[in-house]
Amino acid sequence: DDLMEYMTPVQESELQFKSRKNELMLESGRVLKRRFESFNSEFDELHAAERALSVPDSTLRAELRKTISEKLVPPWSEFYYKYAVIQFSKKHMDQYTRLSPTVVEDKLDELCAGC
Repeated sequence: DDLMEYMTPVQESELQFKSRKNELMLESGRVLKRRFESFNSEFDELHAAERALSVPDSTLRAELRKTISEKLVPPWSEFYYKYAVIQFSKKHMDQYTRLSPTVVEDKLDELCAGC
């Protein structure tokens, strides 16, 4: 549930842009930095813990992955593609946006594969 809260839309009033349309004011940039950073951290922790789980039944494993993916990827995709195009970090955009929806899907495919 914590992971899902980081993917909710940011209130438009929290996003104040500089004169250039695609660059945020400092405080607004911090809002997006916190959201991306929190999602990355929570997802990395979840991935590390769940990856080690072993689900020998391949049908059940596939169903678990599918269910998790269906719940997580669409809202993350919507959030990611809406906000990753906005310049909210001058130096470290790639650090914040490293978990693209494609990367998340790939990592979800690794869940429950532990031995």
